[in-house]
Amino acid sequence: MFTHAERIEFLKHPYSNKRAIRKIERIKNKLRIINKKFARPGDYIQSKMGFKNKVGEFVKVPDTYIFSLTANGLEAMKGLDEFVFKPNHLSRGIGIRVLERDNGNFVDICGAKLTYDELVKEAEAILKIKRSPKAIRGILVEERIRSHPDFGYNGDGMVDVRMVYVNKEFSFGVCRVPSGGSRGYGNTGRGAKWGVFMDNGAFVGKDDRFLNGGLDWGSLPFFNEMDKEGGKVVGLYNFPLQTVDMTVNRDGEVVVIESERLPQIEVYLTHNGGKWLNEEIFRN
Repeated sequence: MFTHAERIEFLKHPYSNKRAIRKIERIKNKLRIINKKFARPGDYIQSKMGFKNKVGEFVKVPDTYIFSLTANGLEAMKGLDEFVFKPNHLSRGIGIRVLERDNGNFVDICGAKLTYDELVKEAEAILKIKRSPKAIRGILVEERIRSHPDFGYNGDGMVDVRMVYVNKEFSFGVCRVPSGGSRGYGNTGRGAKWGVFMDNGAFVGKDDRFLNGGLDWGSLPFFNEMDKEGGKVVGLYNFPLQTVDMTVNRDGEVVVIESERLPQIEVYLTHNGGKWLNEEIFRN
Protein backbone atom coordinates (compact mmCIF):
# COMPACT_ATOMS: atom_id res chain seq x y z
CA MET A 1 0.00 0.00 0.00
CA PHE A 2 1.42 3.39 -0.95
CA THR A 3 1.88 6.02 1.72
CA HIS A 4 0.79 9.60 1.14
CA ALA A 5 4.41 10.66 0.56
CA GLU A 6 4.93 7.89 -2.00
CA ARG A 7 1.79 8.88 -3.84
CA ILE A 8 3.06 12.44 -4.11
CA GLU A 9 6.33 11.14 -5.58
CA PHE A 10 4.66 9.23 -8.40
CA LEU A 11 2.62 12.29 -9.32
CA LYS A 12 5.36 14.91 -9.27
CA HIS A 13 6.72 14.53 -12.78
CA PRO A 14 4.96 13.20 -15.89
CA TYR A 15 6.15 10.35 -18.05
CA SER A 16 8.89 11.42 -20.44
CA ASN A 17 9.54 8.33 -22.56
CA LYS A 18 7.58 6.00 -24.79
CA ARG A 19 8.60 2.88 -22.89
CA ALA A 20 6.96 4.17 -19.72
CA ILE A 21 3.81 5.14 -21.60
CA ARG A 22 3.59 1.64 -23.10
CA LYS A 23 3.72 0.28 -19.55
CA ILE A 24 0.61 2.23 -18.64
CA GLU A 25 -1.07 1.16 -21.89
CA ARG A 26 -0.56 -2.50 -20.91
CA ILE A 27 -2.20 -1.77 -17.57
CA LYS A 28 -5.10 -0.07 -19.34
CA ASN A 29 -5.55 -3.19 -21.46
CA LYS A 30 -5.92 -5.12 -18.21
CA LEU A 31 -8.46 -2.51 -17.14
CA ARG A 32 -10.54 -3.18 -20.24
CA ILE A 33 -10.78 -6.82 -19.21
CA ILE A 34 -11.56 -6.13 -15.56
CA ASN A 35 -14.16 -3.52 -16.52
CA LYS A 36 -16.11 -6.21 -18.34
CA LYS A 37 -15.88 -8.43 -15.26
CA PHE A 38 -17.18 -5.86 -12.78
CA ALA A 39 -19.41 -3.67 -14.93
CA ARG A 40 -23.14 -3.88 -14.28
CA PRO A 41 -25.92 -3.40 -16.85
CA GLY A 42 -26.08 0.29 -17.73
CA ASP A 43 -22.48 1.00 -16.69
CA TYR A 44 -21.41 1.95 -20.21
CA ILE A 45 -20.40 5.64 -20.00
CA GLN A 46 -18.80 6.47 -23.35
CA SER A 47 -22.05 8.01 -24.57
CA LYS A 48 -22.03 11.54 -23.17
CA MET A 49 -25.80 11.82 -23.51
CA GLY A 50 -26.35 8.44 -21.88
CA PHE A 51 -24.09 9.47 -18.99
CA LYS A 52 -26.00 12.73 -18.49
CA ASN A 53 -29.32 10.88 -18.49
CA LYS A 54 -28.08 8.47 -15.84
CA VAL A 55 -26.41 10.88 -13.40
CA GLY A 56 -28.53 13.99 -14.00
CA GLU A 57 -30.99 12.98 -11.29
CA PHE A 58 -28.22 13.01 -8.68
CA VAL A 59 -25.78 15.76 -9.74
CA LYS A 60 -25.97 18.93 -11.79
CA VAL A 61 -25.03 18.53 -15.47
CA PRO A 62 -25.06 21.07 -18.33
CA ASP A 63 -28.47 21.62 -19.90
CA THR A 64 -28.94 19.84 -23.22
CA TYR A 65 -30.26 21.92 -26.11
CA ILE A 66 -29.95 19.42 -28.95
CA PHE A 67 -29.02 15.75 -29.27
CA SER A 68 -29.01 14.62 -32.88
CA LEU A 69 -27.90 11.40 -34.55
CA THR A 70 -27.71 13.20 -37.89
CA ALA A 71 -26.04 16.40 -39.08
CA ASN A 72 -29.31 17.77 -40.44
CA GLY A 73 -30.93 17.79 -37.00
CA LEU A 74 -29.03 20.86 -35.75
CA GLU A 75 -31.28 23.63 -37.09
CA ALA A 76 -32.09 24.87 -33.57
CA MET A 77 -28.47 26.03 -33.18
CA LYS A 78 -29.38 29.09 -35.25
CA GLY A 79 -31.43 30.41 -32.35
CA LEU A 80 -28.81 29.92 -29.62
CA ASP A 81 -26.62 32.80 -28.45
CA GLU A 82 -23.88 30.51 -27.12
CA PHE A 83 -23.37 26.78 -26.65
CA VAL A 84 -20.94 23.86 -26.60
CA PHE A 85 -20.89 21.65 -29.70
CA LYS A 86 -19.40 18.18 -29.08
CA PRO A 87 -19.42 14.61 -30.38
CA ASN A 88 -21.36 12.17 -28.25
CA HIS A 89 -18.86 9.36 -28.76
CA LEU A 90 -15.33 10.83 -28.90
CA SER A 91 -12.77 11.88 -26.27
CA ARG A 92 -9.53 13.92 -25.87
CA GLY A 93 -11.35 17.08 -26.89
CA ILE A 94 -11.84 15.87 -30.47
CA GLY A 95 -14.54 17.85 -32.26
CA ILE A 96 -15.47 20.09 -29.33
CA ARG A 97 -16.23 23.74 -29.99
CA VAL A 98 -17.40 26.51 -27.66
CA LEU A 99 -19.37 28.92 -29.83
CA GLU A 100 -21.15 32.27 -29.76
CA ARG A 101 -23.61 33.51 -32.37
CA ASP A 102 -22.47 36.51 -34.40
CA ASN A 103 -24.84 38.00 -37.01
CA GLY A 104 -26.16 34.63 -38.08
CA ASN A 105 -22.77 32.95 -38.00
CA PHE A 106 -20.73 31.52 -35.12
CA VAL A 107 -17.43 32.40 -33.49
CA ASP A 108 -15.34 29.79 -31.67
CA ILE A 109 -13.51 30.92 -28.50
CA CYS A 110 -10.28 30.25 -30.41
CA GLY A 111 -11.31 32.98 -32.87
CA ALA A 112 -12.46 30.80 -35.77
CA LYS A 113 -15.56 32.04 -37.61
CA LEU A 114 -18.00 29.50 -39.04
CA THR A 115 -21.29 29.52 -40.86
CA TYR A 116 -24.10 27.16 -39.96
CA ASP A 117 -23.40 25.13 -43.10
CA GLU A 118 -19.74 24.77 -42.10
CA LEU A 119 -20.77 23.45 -38.69
CA VAL A 120 -23.07 20.95 -40.37
CA LYS A 121 -20.15 19.75 -42.51
CA GLU A 122 -18.07 19.34 -39.34
CA ALA A 123 -20.89 17.33 -37.82
CA GLU A 124 -21.04 15.10 -40.89
CA ALA A 125 -17.30 14.40 -40.63
CA ILE A 126 -17.53 13.72 -36.89
CA LEU A 127 -20.39 11.28 -37.32
CA LYS A 128 -18.29 9.19 -39.70
CA ILE A 129 -15.64 8.60 -37.03
CA LYS A 130 -16.07 5.20 -35.41
CA ARG A 131 -15.04 4.33 -31.88
CA SER A 132 -16.31 1.26 -30.07
CA PRO A 133 -19.25 -0.80 -31.36
CA LYS A 134 -21.45 0.41 -28.49
CA ALA A 135 -20.71 4.10 -28.98
CA ILE A 136 -23.73 6.06 -30.20
CA ARG A 137 -22.50 8.47 -32.85
CA GLY A 138 -24.30 11.76 -32.41
CA ILE A 139 -23.86 15.50 -31.89
CA LEU A 140 -24.57 17.04 -28.51
CA VAL A 141 -25.29 20.77 -28.20
CA GLU A 142 -25.36 21.88 -24.59
CA GLU A 143 -25.12 24.74 -22.14
CA ARG A 144 -21.86 26.68 -21.96
CA ILE A 145 -20.45 26.79 -18.42
CA ARG A 146 -18.26 29.63 -17.16
CA SER A 147 -16.04 28.84 -14.19
CA HIS A 148 -16.36 30.47 -10.77
CA PRO A 149 -14.12 33.54 -10.22
CA ASP A 150 -12.43 31.83 -7.25
CA PHE A 151 -10.47 29.80 -9.80
CA GLY A 152 -8.80 33.04 -10.82
CA TYR A 153 -9.30 32.38 -14.53
CA ASN A 154 -11.03 35.14 -16.48
CA GLY A 155 -10.77 33.82 -20.04
CA ASP A 156 -13.51 32.57 -22.34
CA GLY A 157 -12.85 28.89 -21.65
CA MET A 158 -13.59 26.74 -18.61
CA VAL A 159 -11.41 25.43 -15.81
CA ASP A 160 -11.73 21.65 -16.00
CA VAL A 161 -11.13 19.44 -12.95
CA ARG A 162 -10.60 15.69 -13.37
CA MET A 163 -11.13 13.70 -10.16
CA VAL A 164 -9.59 10.19 -10.23
CA TYR A 165 -11.30 7.48 -8.19
CA VAL A 166 -9.83 4.03 -7.49
CA ASN A 167 -12.31 1.45 -6.19
CA LYS A 168 -14.73 4.36 -5.58
CA GLU A 169 -12.26 6.27 -3.35
CA PHE A 170 -10.72 9.57 -4.42
CA SER A 171 -7.03 9.10 -5.23
CA PHE A 172 -5.80 12.28 -6.94
CA GLY A 173 -6.98 14.90 -9.37
CA VAL A 174 -5.82 17.13 -12.19
CA CYS A 175 -6.89 20.73 -12.69
CA ARG A 176 -6.63 21.90 -16.30
CA VAL A 177 -6.67 25.60 -17.11
CA PRO A 178 -7.00 27.04 -20.65
CA SER A 179 -3.99 28.93 -21.93
CA GLY A 180 -2.95 30.90 -24.98
CA GLY A 181 -1.39 27.71 -26.31
CA SER A 182 -4.63 25.76 -25.95
CA ARG A 183 -6.59 28.61 -27.57
CA GLY A 184 -9.11 28.79 -24.75
CA TYR A 185 -9.70 25.06 -24.26
CA GLY A 186 -8.96 23.08 -21.10
CA ASN A 187 -7.72 19.91 -22.78
CA THR A 188 -4.13 18.94 -21.91
CA GLY A 189 -3.59 17.54 -25.39
CA ARG A 190 -4.37 20.96 -26.83
CA GLY A 191 -1.81 22.65 -24.59
CA ALA A 192 -3.80 23.62 -21.49
CA LYS A 193 -1.82 24.20 -18.32
CA TRP A 194 -2.37 21.70 -15.54
CA GLY A 195 -1.50 20.74 -11.98
CA VAL A 196 -2.00 17.60 -9.89
CA PHE A 197 -3.64 17.74 -6.46
CA MET A 198 -4.07 15.19 -3.71
CA ASP A 199 -6.88 14.22 -1.32
CA ASN A 200 -6.59 17.39 0.70
CA GLY A 201 -6.83 19.50 -2.45
CA ALA A 202 -3.18 20.58 -2.17
CA PHE A 203 -1.17 20.73 -5.38
CA VAL A 204 2.08 18.80 -5.79
CA GLY A 205 5.05 19.58 -8.00
CA LYS A 206 3.76 23.08 -8.57
CA ASP A 207 7.24 24.40 -9.34
CA ASP A 208 7.06 22.86 -12.81
CA ARG A 209 3.31 22.99 -13.39
CA PHE A 210 1.01 25.81 -14.39
CA LEU A 211 0.69 27.25 -10.89
CA ASN A 212 3.60 29.61 -11.34
CA GLY A 213 2.14 30.60 -14.67
CA GLY A 214 -0.38 32.99 -13.17
CA LEU A 215 -2.55 30.87 -10.86
CA ASP A 216 -0.62 30.46 -7.64
CA TRP A 217 -3.09 28.40 -5.61
CA GLY A 218 -2.07 26.50 -2.52
CA SER A 219 -5.01 24.15 -2.90
CA LEU A 220 -7.88 23.60 -5.28
CA PRO A 221 -10.92 25.85 -4.74
CA PHE A 222 -14.11 23.88 -3.98
CA PHE A 223 -12.22 20.60 -3.53
CA ASN A 224 -14.59 19.15 -0.90
CA GLU A 225 -17.69 20.12 -2.88
CA MET A 226 -16.37 18.51 -6.06
CA ASP A 227 -15.24 15.36 -4.27
CA LYS A 228 -18.73 14.98 -2.82
CA GLU A 229 -20.36 15.20 -6.26
CA GLY A 230 -17.74 12.94 -7.83
CA GLY A 231 -18.45 10.36 -5.14
CA LYS A 232 -22.13 10.38 -6.10
CA VAL A 233 -21.22 9.66 -9.72
CA VAL A 234 -18.82 6.76 -9.10
CA GLY A 235 -21.34 5.30 -6.66
CA LEU A 236 -23.66 4.75 -9.63
CA TYR A 237 -21.06 2.63 -11.46
CA ASN A 238 -18.85 -0.34 -10.68
CA PHE A 239 -15.52 0.43 -12.33
CA PRO A 240 -12.19 -0.12 -10.49
CA LEU A 241 -10.83 3.11 -12.01
CA GLN A 242 -13.09 5.99 -12.98
CA THR A 243 -12.57 9.69 -13.52
CA VAL A 244 -15.19 12.42 -13.22
CA ASP A 245 -14.68 15.73 -15.03
CA MET A 246 -16.34 18.78 -13.51
CA THR A 247 -16.12 22.47 -12.73
CA VAL A 248 -17.85 25.01 -10.49
CA ASN A 249 -20.02 27.58 -12.24
CA ARG A 250 -20.32 31.26 -11.43
CA ASP A 251 -23.18 30.54 -9.03
CA GLY A 252 -20.94 28.26 -6.96
CA GLU A 253 -22.61 25.05 -8.16
CA VAL A 254 -20.58 21.96 -9.04
CA VAL A 255 -21.34 20.95 -12.63
CA VAL A 256 -20.41 17.43 -13.74
CA ILE A 257 -19.33 17.38 -17.40
CA GLU A 258 -18.51 13.74 -18.18
CA SER A 259 -16.77 10.58 -16.95
CA GLU A 260 -14.26 8.02 -18.22
CA ARG A 261 -13.46 4.41 -17.26
CA LEU A 262 -10.27 4.31 -19.35
CA PRO A 263 -8.98 7.85 -18.81
CA GLN A 264 -5.80 9.36 -20.21
CA ILE A 265 -3.92 9.68 -16.91
CA GLU A 266 -0.53 8.31 -17.93
CA VAL A 267 0.82 11.78 -18.65
CA TYR A 268 0.39 12.65 -14.97
CA LEU A 269 2.26 9.66 -13.55
CA THR A 270 5.90 8.71 -12.95
CA HIS A 271 7.22 5.17 -13.42
CA ASN A 272 6.02 4.34 -9.91
CA GLY A 273 2.55 5.26 -11.07
CA GLY A 274 2.40 1.98 -12.97
CA LYS A 275 3.21 0.06 -9.79
CA TRP A 276 0.52 1.99 -7.96
CA LEU A 277 -2.10 1.17 -10.57
CA ASN A 278 -1.28 -2.52 -10.32
CA GLU A 279 -1.37 -2.58 -6.51
CA GLU A 280 -4.40 -0.33 -5.98
CA ILE A 281 -6.69 -1.28 -8.84
CA PHE A 282 -6.03 -5.00 -9.10
CA ARG A 283 -5.66 -5.82 -5.41
CA ASN A 284 -9.21 -7.11 -5.29
